[in-house]
Amino acid sequence: MLCRRSWKDTCDLVFGAPFFTFVIGIIAAAVAIYLQRLFTGKSGFDMKEALVSLGFGICANAIIFVCIFLFYFLYATPKQMNLEADGKLVEARETLKKLQDSEAKEFDETYYSIVEWIRNGHYPLHALQEHKIDEFRSNDDVVRLCDRLVSDKHEHPFGIIMTVIPQSEWLNLLKWARGRGAKFYDATDTYKWTVDLLKERGGRPVSELGAIKPPS
Repeated sequence: MLCRRSWKDTCDLVFGAPFFTFVIGIIAAAVAIYLQRLFTGKSGFDMKEALVSLGFGICANAIIFVCIFLFYFLYATPKQMNLEADGKLVEARETLKKLQDSEAKEFDETYYSIVEWIRNGHYPLHALQEHKIDEFRSNDDVVRLCDRLVSDKHEHPFGIIMTVIPQSEWLNLLKWARGRGAKFYDATDTYKWTVDLLKERGGRPVSELGAIKPPS
């Protein structure tokens, strides 16, 4: 890639056009010399002299081209490519920061909306469902949300089922519930649907259900 870029930069500077344009120009000059001899009766010596001049011109251009190419290849082009890469890196960091700021703002808005639902009497886990927490990108975000609720003295959304649904499965539980059309309106519904989930999981000891105490 460096070689191709250096070649292009050199052609743009020396010829102001791609290399093949220069080659075409040389061919055109040689044809012009031949036609001049053919139609104007120039002597062979004159034609030879013209061709020698053309050859020297080609050599001079070649020497200049090689020198400039080496300059671009060893210094100018790598420096320019590094500057471009740094610019793209800065742009990517700015884009990432904007995305993170947007996600943080959206997270806060969701959190305060959930808190308002809980204060209005909604069951915490149902509040999470209604705010589509199952669409979070990672389970860590769900854990962070629940930890924040607890730190603000709210009931833990997964409190009644934490003994049988490990923290690493909270997001999966919400996804499963959406797929089944399950709604955790209260502790009774939470207990019922959690039992159904455990029954679907082959090889899970039924005795574990005893860890959940059915709401009275």
